[in-house]
Amino acid sequence: MYCKECGTKINENSKFCDKCGVETSVKFSKGRIYIPIISLILSIIGILVVFSFGEDNEINDRDTIETIAGCFWIYSVLPFSLGIVSINNNYTGKNMGIAALIISFFTGIGYIVLLVESFDSYLT
Repeated sequence: MYCKECGTKINENSKFCDKCGVETSVKFSKGRIYIPIISLILSIIGILVVFSFGEDNEINDRDTIETIAGCFWIYSVLPFSLGIVSINNNYTGKNMGIAALIISFFTGIGYIVLLVESFDSYLT
């Protein structure tokens, strides 16, 4: 993207030109700050829940496996999706959406590891 006044190349997310200071046409969607906030909160809760299933907990029953699978969807897939929505729609809290995307990705990996380990112990 280029500045409409001086023609300097500027970042696509910049509100002002770095050289001349003119406001660009980039607009952030306001009023949807709750989506990135919810995404970030769910992903943080999700990582805490992953760590609560520590080495001391024995995961060998069907109910625990179903709980882990449900937590995977609520605390990993949902915040990941909401993070993508907030980034794609350029919401005001876009950076929170990016953080939630990263946290929920690693949370999802943690849940997948827990599920694999729990299936292993359940089947044996």
